[in-house]
This record gives sequence, C-alpha cells and structure tokens, in this order.
Amino acid sequence: MTAIETPPEPRIRLNGMPVDAYPAIAPDALRGRLRPIVVAGDPVLREPCAPVAAEQFGTPELEQLVCDLFLTMYAADGVGLAANQVGVGLQLFTFDVADDGFREVGHICNPVIEIGPPDAEGQASQRVTDSEGCLSVPGIYKDVARFDHAIVRGLDWQGNPVAVEGFDYIARCFIHETDHLKGHLYVDYLTGRHRRDALRGMHEFIEPLTAAREARAQEILAAAGASGSSAWRRRRNVPPDRLQSTD
Repeated sequence: MTAIETPPEPRIRLNGMPVDAYPAIAPDALRGRLRPIVVAGDPVLREPCAPVAAEQFGTPELEQLVCDLFLTMYAADGVGLAANQVGVGLQLFTFDVADDGFREVGHICNPVIEIGPPDAEGQASQRVTDSEGCLSVPGIYKDVARFDHAIVRGLDWQGNPVAVEGFDYIARCFIHETDHLKGHLYVDYLTGRHRRDALRGMHEFIEPLTAAREARAQEILAAAGASGSSAWRRRRNVPPDRLQSTD
C-alpha cells in the first residue's frame, strides 16, 4: 500500500506580505458582526463607492467595518466581500482566496487595480473564461472572461500602503471585488438571456442562504471561543473551486 501524500500547506500572504502561518479564520472576523448582504436590484450596488477619507483611517468605525466584512464573508463561504455588498458605499473589500499553492488574506481601502500586466518573465496576461458567482447574486454561477493577472494597490484601515498581486483565481477575485466598488456586477458581462436567467434564478436562494449564513456565523464564533478556531483551520486550507465572494 502506498502512502497517501498530504497536499502541501499553501504559501500565505497577509495584505501582500509573506507570513509563516495564519489562522483559517482571520482574527478580525472574531470581532465582527454579521451584516445582511444586499442583492442585485439594490441601488447601493450600482453607485460608485466613495473613497475612504483621510479622517476615517485609524478610526474604530473603519476597523469594525473590516471585522464585519470578514465575518460576513466567511459566514457566506465567500472569498471576497465589498463594503457596498453590506450596504456601505465605501471603497473597501476583504479577501481570503487561495489558488495554485498561494493563499492571499487581507483587506484594502481605496484600491487601484492594474489588470492584465505582463508577468515577471514578460509573458502577456490572457483572458480566461471560468465559472464565477457573487454573494449578491446568490446561488448562481456563470462563465465570465477575466484577465489572469492583476495587481491591486491601496491602503489598510490604518492608512498603511498595501500592494497585492494575484494570478488566475486570485486575480479573478480582485477584479471582481474592485468591479463592485465601481458599481458593477459580474452579470453585466453576460448576454441578455444569461443575465436574465441569473437575476431571476437567484430569488429562490436568498432565504435559505441567509439562514445558512446566520447559522454559520454563530458556528464560527462558537468554535473560536471554544478552541481558538482550530475547527475551521482544515476547512479553509482547501482552495475554493468557485468564486463565491465576489460580491
């Protein structure tokens, strides 16, 4: 009988900086409050978000919003969540996304994204079509073409510079979330029939998924209180196969 190989732990970067280890659930989430996720049709998702103002950096209110976004994102099994998805029109999103041996965790305010730059070897980025979903279009997944490389720069909640680079699924997440902050949804890239099907089909998922998020948030907080979130570590080390956070 051959030994079963254990997949290597992902290399982890926190706000773009390498770290040796990081909890499965970002500690910020354990100080968060679950917020309702707004769905397509709410005007807040269509209005470009305002930049985080200089006087807002470093405030308890902005820190709390980051914590709330993390908890809400994890409760929804998402890999990214923008502030306007919880009804707050600020340029801010959280992320915890893994692909190809890398896990990127963090948050970013006032992001400026460079989409499709050549990689370190000068290879041009490509558009890749893959399944994508959105927490604000619950339960629906459609194929969307996105560039496979992106660099996003901005600030953390304290005003410190942040720069994060992503490829493939991670790049897709960053592009998806920055789209949210501009008032765009992934369904905007679908043709008429597919777009209509997505917007109609989401309604049957809203109630059950909302209930599931509430239960999962309680589970996260209870597990963290009982065992320092160790019960969640194994679950979050597996890269998700579909983009659910995006909005």
